[in-house]
Amino acid sequence: MMLSTARASRFPLQRLVLLIGLHALSLASYAQDTATPTDSAQEPATGAADTTLGTVSVIGQGETRQVQRVDEKDIKAYSAGTNPMKVLQRLAGVSFQAGDPLGREESSQRISLRG
Repeated sequence: MMLSTARASRFPLQRLVLLIGLHALSLASYAQDTATPTDSAQEPATGAADTTLGTVSVIGQGETRQVQRVDEKDIKAYSAGTNPMKVLQRLAGVSFQAGDPLGREESSQRISLRG
């Protein structure tokens, strides 16, 4: 028997994945809460109190994550007469838009960078 589209759309795939993830997290937290007798035997008998950190912040400044280059070989791969700025379009996070296919019309060029 096939489900109707109205009934199938009640529980989309995203909800199913969310339910499975929440169930897995609840099982993991339950497993951490239950103590075994071997855990209590391994605790130090000195009576030292546990110390916990409130907040840990790690900040990296001036670090380059990724470097991308366009060299002469990449420029030669495009057809003759193509604007060299159009080669930048192949880089991740770079979008080059122009009014003509070869990118020669400078009045309608646009370069967008993401990240």
